Amino acid sequence: ANVLLSRSQDAENKLATARTIADEANREYNRLPNVTEAHRARQSAHTARQEAELAHALAIDARAEFDRCDHTARSAFAHLNKVARARGRLLPTDQDAIVGLRRRLTTMRDDIGGWAGAVTRTHTLTEFAEHQRAVTERAEDHHREAQEHAKQTKAKAQQAQHRYSEEVRLHERPYRELLSELEQQRNKHNGIQEQITREEQSARSAELAAVQTRASLARAEELLHEADQHTTASLADMQLLFDQGLVIELEQDAELARPETVPEGIETAYRLAGTRDAKNRSDIDVRREAVDRALRELDPRVRRVRDQLIRLGRHLQLEDIPGGWKRITITEQSTSSTDVALSGTNTKSLRVALKELERSTRTLESDFNEQVRTEIKGAVFTELRKHISIRIDLAEQIVEDIRATLASVRTGVARVGVRLSWNPRKKDPIAQEAISLIRKSDRAGAFDRMYEFFVRQFVEPSSPGSESDASSWMEHVYQVFDYRNWYDWEIHLTHADFADTEDSEPVFRAVTAHRNPLDVLSAGEKRLATMLPLLAAIRAFYSVKEYSGPRMIFIDELNAAFDTANLRMVLALLRTWDFDVLATLPSTSPLLVAETGSIAIHEIMAQQEGVRFSIPCIWDGTGQPTTARIAVAHAQPANIAPSDNAQNRAQLDHPQADS
Repeated sequence: ANVLLSRSQDAENKLATARTIADEANREYNRLPNVTEAHRARQSAHTARQEAELAHALAIDARAEFDRCDHTARSAFAHLNKVARARGRLLPTDQDAIVGLRRRLTTMRDDIGGWAGAVTRTHTLTEFAEHQRAVTERAEDHHREAQEHAKQTKAKAQQAQHRYSEEVRLHERPYRELLSELEQQRNKHNGIQEQITREEQSARSAELAAVQTRASLARAEELLHEADQHTTASLADMQLLFDQGLVIELEQDAELARPETVPEGIETAYRLAGTRDAKNRSDIDVRREAVDRALRELDPRVRRVRDQLIRLGRHLQLEDIPGGWKRITITEQSTSSTDVALSGTNTKSLRVALKELERSTRTLESDFNEQVRTEIKGAVFTELRKHISIRIDLAEQIVEDIRATLASVRTGVARVGVRLSWNPRKKDPIAQEAISLIRKSDRAGAFDRMYEFFVRQFVEPSSPGSESDASSWMEHVYQVFDYRNWYDWEIHLTHADFADTEDSEPVFRAVTAHRNPLDVLSAGEKRLATMLPLLAAIRAFYSVKEYSGPRMIFIDELNAAFDTANLRMVLALLRTWDFDVLATLPSTSPLLVAETGSIAIHEIMAQQEGVRFSIPCIWDGTGQPTTARIAVAHAQPANIAPSDNAQNRAQLDHPQADS
């Protein structure tokens, strides 16, 4: 027992030692740099080594050039010491002597420059003084001439003033009297001219009024003559109405009698206008226009009605009568023989004939509506049931494909999964009845129930007084026959934290309006849970047999809210489901993983002037992306406006497609 206890303690010690060694190994492994960073560091070191070699070569060349220049300078200095002499003396070559000589030479040069400037200024001042002296002499001459001219002008002015004073003294009073008289005559003349103008205007106005009065009298005579003729014609028309019996038929007024004179005709016309609510001229004009329009439309309408009445065993005849009137006669036809002939002159009034036609029309409409209902129930609803059933079957198949696709999909550590169901609404009696009528087989009375059910759906939502235009009616029809309103989506979510133990079966929780399991997930898990059903639905759409083409899918900010494990899982899922992905990311580094495979990358670069350009690259799954060259026939500038967040764009290729 002691031996076993000792061995057990040794085993525990070795186990603890092994765990410690494993932890240290894991920590050492985690401290190892990334392979990508190592590649980048090696590339940087290689570049630095090349730059160092280039700098060393440049340093050697610079040293050789310095030695050559130094030798040249020494030779020139020695030659200068040999040949540089002035007046038999050797020029100073030491630094202090050269500086002193240079300072003295500079001082002498400045003094000579100052002397030259002073001489130039003195010469200029001398010339200016000579010029000013000549100008002054000329100004003195002009001044003397001006004084002499002023004296002469003053003497002439004094003489003119004296003559003016004498003339004013002699002629001022008569001149003022003449001016006053001239002003009075001018005012009187203006008054006479204004009076003449007013009289001429009054004469023209009177002449114009006389012409207008004569024209009005002539027009009044013409209107009076036309009114007499119109009154006589109207009396004849009214007498014709009574002769044809139209007044009694339309008005049913026994007190109205045939007018014999114009006053009686006017009184009868007022009584007829009162019964027709036509008491002013505008109403009469409107009714006259309506009569003219009805007469123009009479012939086409008679032809259409005649064709309809022939099928009903009646004949319509339109004939003209004197006075511009038309008479419509409806007669019954006899079908006792092969040839259709008139059975007699059983002429009826228009009112009686119209009532009989209305009764016949209502009977035919009732029979026709019953026949239409029967045909709709037998044909239209059969096609309706067929098309809706096909769409429901297709929708159920798509949902089943989505369920099968999502059944085995789980995320990395949290094991997040989604399960979808598409079931009929259990608490909606309208949906239950609609599905029962559409999905069950034909039986007696099923079409009647379908007809009554859908007609009730059309009628019940509409309320009295509500507006119903064409667009709202079409939307209502679409809503009534939309089978998606009869079903509900059920979404269930699973998570590793929902289960009691790690080995137990996944626990799914339903997403409802009052309880949402997504609220307890992280941002990345929440985005993944909402993305999986969409990806599964797209895969089901592309998986139909009739589809052949690219399996395109567009994803903006592919790595948003994803950690490395979940992003790799999504990339592997996109590759496994054979999608052709066009995605945007802020950088390309998250895509350079083994799950991506081969991709084409377009890196969008922006300059300060607002110009953007794309750099295409190819990544084959290892190393760094390689810049690709795209052959373009005619390159034209284009305004590329990517989103603010997406500065780079990557396209996941088809697994079999060439990069």
